[in-house]
Amino acid sequence: MQGACQLDDLNIVRLREGEAGFDATKQRLSGQRGKPVSFPTVEIEPGRYMSDSDRLIEHYAEQHRLVPDELPVLSLYKRTIFPKLIELHKFKTGKA
Repeated sequence: MQGACQLDDLNIVRLREGEAGFDATKQRLSGQRGKPVSFPTVEIEPGRYMSDSDRLIEHYAEQHRLVPDELPVLSLYKRTIFPKLIELHKFKTGKA
């Protein structure tokens, strides 16, 4: 696909709660967004940050003229893996 974003074009920062740098990075991003940050958070252009996986998917799909529901791997994930992850999270946290 011409013009598609490549992984080499991205600077991915992996953070894990409790590890060094997590709180400082979360605080810095919250300051830049002007509200508490959630993850994932992506700098979609210099100084402009976006959170929420669905919004990020929509943003990049629109940018590359794609229809998210027509992406086979994303569709498979949303139908199979993601519901199981939600179920597991609810089980682990005791939230129904």
